[in-house]
Amino acid sequence: MEKKRLLVCDDNAQFVGSINSAMGTKFDMSWMQNPINALDSIRSLKADIVIINLSLKGDGCISVIREAKKWSIPTIAIAPSSTEELAIEALNSGASYYIKDPIDLEELTTAVGKISGDPSIEMDPIEKVRFYLLENYMNKIRINDLCTAAKISRQKLFYHFKKRYGKGIKSFLRGIKMEKSQDLLIRSNLPVYKIAKAVGYNHFGYFCREFKKNFGVTPSEMRKKAA
Repeated sequence: MEKKRLLVCDDNAQFVGSINSAMGTKFDMSWMQNPINALDSIRSLKADIVIINLSLKGDGCISVIREAKKWSIPTIAIAPSSTEELAIEALNSGASYYIKDPIDLEELTTAVGKISGDPSIEMDPIEKVRFYLLENYMNKIRINDLCTAAKISRQKLFYHFKKRYGKGIKSFLRGIKMEKSQDLLIRSNLPVYKIAKAVGYNHFGYFCREFKKNFGVTPSEMRKKAA
């Protein structure tokens, strides 16, 4: 069976060696020490999974995540424990998973197994909720649906979701909708009212207010700027 390709972007040689020791039997690993090289290599290496350390110097880490997302390549972001905002930005930019630094190698190995489709690894309840939101953001979502999908109580869901992602479920879902609507405004010619419906807003005026609150401009103004 052909091995999947794992692209690791990190400047810590010892850590990268640990990853190779832990996963080398299942993955062919490539190592890049800076985001610019990783960005150039995503397509040429035909990576199946990307791991990137967000603490690397430069502003290319988020670009790597977005490029991987463009090609439907799942990304695991390693985020400094003191910077929740960076981890949230990574998730909003398309990262499939994030792990706080200092790294627990077992947690990282499990995360790689999950997103690579290893049937022997069960996704934890909070991750199930995040994936449910990403897949169903355009529909009406009830908390009971999330609890049922993840098999978790409401109290535990609210507590652990905010603890992991730095924001509540409602705020996280709004962020997904805003990101999707921004993409559609820039990348498509759909009328704004259709974009509002496509991301789950049935009230057009409310969508416009939420959009301006989030981005500081109206949907139409953003489209003009991007033209």
